[in-house]
Amino acid sequence: MLFTLLGQTRRALCVSAYRHLLGVALAALAAVGSCVSVAEDHSAARPAQVQAPAFLGVDQLQRTLFTMRDGVPQGIYAITQDRDGYLWVGGANGLYRFDGVRFERMFEKELGADLITTVFGDSDGALWVGTLRGRLVRISHGAVAEVKTGHALVTSMSLTKGPRGGVWLGTTGGLVELKDNQFKPVNVTSAKGDQGVYFNLYGTGWDGSYWAFSGDDAYRWRPGGGAFERVDADAGIAAMADLPEHALHVATAPTADMIVDKYRGLWIPTSDGLLRYHAEWRDGTRQLVTERVRFGDGEDVDVTADYVDRDGNVWIASSRGLEQFRATRFTPLPLPPAVYHPTIVAGDGGTLWIASRSTMPPLHAGATIEPHPELGTNVRCFARAHDGAVWMSADNELHRLRGGVTESIPLPPLLRSARTGDTPGRACHGMATGPSGDLWMDLGNIIWRWDGHGWANVYPKTALSLVVEADRAWIGRPGSVLVMLAGGKEKRYGNADGLDVGAVDGLYVGKRGLWVSGSDGLMLKRGERFQRITGTHGERYAGAGDMVEVANGDLWLLTTRGLFRLPSAEIDAAVASPTHVVNDTVFDQDDGLRGTSGTIQLDPVEEGTDGRIWLASERSVAWIDPAHIPPVPPAPVVAIESLNGQDLRYAGGAAKALDEGTRSVEIGFTAPTLVAPAKTRFRFELAGIDEGWQDAGAQRRVHYSNLGPGRYQFRIQASAADGTWPVAATTMTFAILPAFYQTWWFRVLCVVALLVVLWVVYRRHMARVFAAHQTRLEERERIARDLHDSLLQHFQALLFHAHAAGQRTEGVTRERFAKVVDIAEDALAQGREKIMGLRSVNDSLESLPADVQKLAALLSGPHGMTVTVDVTGAPRSLRPAVADEVHAIVQELVANAFRHSHGTQVRVALRYERQALVATVADDGVGMGDTEAAAPEGRWGMAGMRERARQIGGALVFGRADEGGTQATLRVPARRAYRRGFGLG
Repeated sequence: MLFTLLGQTRRALCVSAYRHLLGVALAALAAVGSCVSVAEDHSAARPAQVQAPAFLGVDQLQRTLFTMRDGVPQGIYAITQDRDGYLWVGGANGLYRFDGVRFERMFEKELGADLITTVFGDSDGALWVGTLRGRLVRISHGAVAEVKTGHALVTSMSLTKGPRGGVWLGTTGGLVELKDNQFKPVNVTSAKGDQGVYFNLYGTGWDGSYWAFSGDDAYRWRPGGGAFERVDADAGIAAMADLPEHALHVATAPTADMIVDKYRGLWIPTSDGLLRYHAEWRDGTRQLVTERVRFGDGEDVDVTADYVDRDGNVWIASSRGLEQFRATRFTPLPLPPAVYHPTIVAGDGGTLWIASRSTMPPLHAGATIEPHPELGTNVRCFARAHDGAVWMSADNELHRLRGGVTESIPLPPLLRSARTGDTPGRACHGMATGPSGDLWMDLGNIIWRWDGHGWANVYPKTALSLVVEADRAWIGRPGSVLVMLAGGKEKRYGNADGLDVGAVDGLYVGKRGLWVSGSDGLMLKRGERFQRITGTHGERYAGAGDMVEVANGDLWLLTTRGLFRLPSAEIDAAVASPTHVVNDTVFDQDDGLRGTSGTIQLDPVEEGTDGRIWLASERSVAWIDPAHIPPVPPAPVVAIESLNGQDLRYAGGAAKALDEGTRSVEIGFTAPTLVAPAKTRFRFELAGIDEGWQDAGAQRRVHYSNLGPGRYQFRIQASAADGTWPVAATTMTFAILPAFYQTWWFRVLCVVALLVVLWVVYRRHMARVFAAHQTRLEERERIARDLHDSLLQHFQALLFHAHAAGQRTEGVTRERFAKVVDIAEDALAQGREKIMGLRSVNDSLESLPADVQKLAALLSGPHGMTVTVDVTGAPRSLRPAVADEVHAIVQELVANAFRHSHGTQVRVALRYERQALVATVADDGVGMGDTEAAAPEGRWGMAGMRERARQIGGALVFGRADEGGTQATLRVPARRAYRRGFGLG
């Protein structure tokens, strides 16, 4: 490659053979006309096993130019496509990758400033790069590795997959093959090698043959062959594209590779311009056809690189930028440049009649495009009748063509414009034919009808659209007005009848009813009802105009957005359910629709007699076969390129964890969309955040905010150009590291700390509450103790002495003393209960011995009884209620002993046993049995003491002591008597 550059640097490289560059072998056809006929035997026809698609000329290919404004680097000398579908270009400014939208410089640091002369993407996904100075680099999964050829550093001209499966490197000094990790020479010119031979060009032919050119010679390695075959250079060039032999001669040197496209067109860039050659069969011979590819305003440019990608698109690099030539789904006709705002109508046998608003006569397009000047030069309107006749208006007459016979009919009498000199035929604005053979014509803003005998003025206003149905005609008018003419009567439909399409620009009588389209959408008239039809994504079909309904029920509708195809099944669903949205397909400029349509043309959409759909636009007429719509490339695989600045282009979907505290995430992605990138849509989903797929449109970057730490899974898909989505999605898993305050252990620590703080606050609060409570209890305790130690005990002693005095009296006096004693005992019991209510919570019996001795001292006067108190076992903390009750019961038993035993001694024993707390009070008096102790309530308070014992879970038992007196034993089980833990009760 890179002949211009090589020409400039051949002295430095000492490559004198560049002066020849096929100039001796190739002669002057570049300056000849567009077609040279050379007779050739039919056996030279292309092999049947390799079928090329129907040939398209350069003017039928859609061209898209990418310039510096789009990021195209200057000085492109090498182009290739990798396994993933990306286009790579190399040259004076390094290596760039192109995804269909953006040019991105790659491996700038690794490749340095070397000028790139060739690139090649192999089937393993690796990229090979050769430079002007002979450097060879292999790039795989983002890793750049130098490859040593083992030969002198000479300019790399070609890299490709060789016929034997290895990588072939073509240089100015010969061809080498990478085999067993070593480059070995491939003998091209002879079995002894290529010493001293200089090669000008390498390339691949239409059948996969590999070609090497040196001066006047060409060398071919056929698929499956074992060696190169020599032919002369001009025969080799012709054989590359299966062109007629001895017909091709190029006068000037190629400036880049010769390439063969999928139509077997041979592209030869020369310093005299870019030429494309192909062969056509004409009159039993194969003829060579030459096309000169013009750029801009028709100038020639120097091509520096060219390439055919896997979809058959041709890429041409020049000083203008990088230009793509590709076939589209609509195939344009190769019309003469004079065609301007064409009007079309279907002819017989799949042909088409074309008229122009220029002075060009009508064209008949079939196998060839032929003008018919005998029909006039100012044809404005067409119509096709039910019997196949074609009507067309000329200057002063109307032509009817049927079966090769032309019938002329005078037009209605109109005044010629004195100012412009226009003929009546130029005032035609539309035609329609009826089933009976009548013709309706909008001429001079008046609707006329031809019944086969004469003209009649049937409507005094112009029509935006016109169609005839059986015995009636429909006329579209501005302001959502539809006029029906039938039987000489007029009926109007408007907004009040449900019609709401704006200016009625399109009418079509279909199987389901009357289609009505306009600036505000599409409606279907069924009976007297109008129903609106809408499409996906809120499509209202605004700016709708002409339409056709084909045999299978599909509707093709032209709007300002493009040509929509509404499938029959979708229309039926919409008719059955007015809320149904039609899943349509739109064809636009990316599909081959050139310029605007329907603004000046009359009836720009036409169904051909062979089923093709024709569309006329500003300077073009194109067709598509609804039964064989060319497929679009499959949905591309999305590559995730970046995550918050991380370069993931070669990370295989693995991303490093994001720093702690990250809240916002930006994800960049792309997909190789070299054809119609604007039609590729993206959708994405972040698991756990998004509810289903989110539409990104054509954007190739998404942003999330307010994300927390954790692991996330991001999924992304790209649609095909026709809107279909793939099954699989590209997935990336990433993590956001938590800050220390976002970790689980920090949360646990916070919870623990909070609990500790709450516990401390609670303890402090309880301490204050307990201190205040304790102060109150201590005061109450002091008051209760004073009352108990002084008042009650003295009152007890007084009661005892009163009882003793009463025993010494008789009669009424004794009864009175007994009454006093009863009242005093009742007051004493109530006083004791009140004092017990004042007493603080007591959990021990430490004061019991002292209290018993004090009580004995008060009671010992009359009888002189003595009291002893013994405590055995380790004192233990008691439940407060138990301590208080045991204390009261023991004191009551001691007092009873003083009052009733008539003994001399009272023994009190308190035992802290493992199983129970036991208190015993015994005297040596007269004694009483247990039966007496069970006396009714009121006698000595025995029943009351037993009840109090039961309330604390204990038992009070009376019996005889060993000395003969009475013994009372109080037993409280340990689980009821002793305290546990740190509670207050």
